Amino acid sequence: MLISDLDHFKRINDSYGHVAGDKVIQFAASVLESHSRVDDAAARIGVRNLLCCWSTPVKKKRKRFAERIRLAVSAGESHLPERMTISMGVYTIYDNSVTAEACVQRADEAMYEAKNNGRNQVIVWHQQGR
Repeated sequence: MLISDLDHFKRINDSYGHVAGDKVIQFAASVLESHSRVDDAAARIGVRNLLCCWSTPVKKKRKRFAERIRLAVSAGESHLPERMTISMGVYTIYDNSVTAEACVQRADEAMYEAKNNGRNQVIVWHQQGR
């Protein structure tokens, strides 16, 4: 599972308006969708967060997947008001006893760690101190 947060998104809305903010969200969502497989599920949660649930857990590939998305968002497009970055948290589910809420919480914790460590990065949740 991956949860992402667009860095400094409030500044985009405040400086350029909500139409520009919507374009940024649409761009990030299109990047996520273009990197997802048919069996993966992607959705917008909250104001500036995107979530992706993978159909098969492959830990090493998930961080690379997230890094490709992060780099594609950072590369941006000319129609965006300014260069965007994205912080991402990854949690790989290996145990079916973990609830959906716990999965989201762990990916969210990793994403906040990415934001607190300078933004524009991918953090993978680990049991022991991440």
